Amino acid sequence: SRHAQQISFVPQLLADQTLYSWVAMFHSLSGNISPDETRHQLFGSEKAGLHFHIPSHLTAFCAHTQLALGDVRKLVAAATVLPFFTRFRPKTVTDDTIALVAGKSAAGLPQMLHMDSKPPYWALPKKSCPDCIHLDHERLGFAYWRRAHQLPGALVCHQHGVALHVEASIHSHSTSSFLTPTRQTPSTT
Repeated sequence: SRHAQQISFVPQLLADQTLYSWVAMFHSLSGNISPDETRHQLFGSEKAGLHFHIPSHLTAFCAHTQLALGDVRKLVAAATVLPFFTRFRPKTVTDDTIALVAGKSAAGLPQMLHMDSKPPYWALPKKSCPDCIHLDHERLGFAYWRRAHQLPGALVCHQHGVALHVEASIHSHSTSSFLTPTRQTPSTT
């Protein structure tokens, strides 16, 4: 297996940004040729960082980013929707969730957390606010996915009162390229 290229910069996590969105942003800023190169650099594996809502390989990610975004628990709490599903569950469920996403596979996590009432368990949609996208482009030059928009039952942007757009590719299953909220097609740059 190849060695991960050293990371020369770690951008800050933007306000309410999802980890998936941060990885897509890092990919764009890094100048890496392929999404696989970025995944290997950040997670130590091309198989990591594919799922929109459920990360894996976070121990490696935190090591490669030298804890700049926090440890696994802090990262899960700040940049994923997983706390929504563990909030009122026993501490053991939260601990098991952290253990799964810290490791090399989060297989079985959607079922354990009842992330969807029926298969496919990865069917949480990707949602975005048109006003947030517009303001992001004005302020940053790109748009990013917000965690609050991805929560089950979120239908309206909490900041703008605008109906959230459900992306054309409604399922959150894995994809080899990075998706942005401004495009329904994968971004390879």
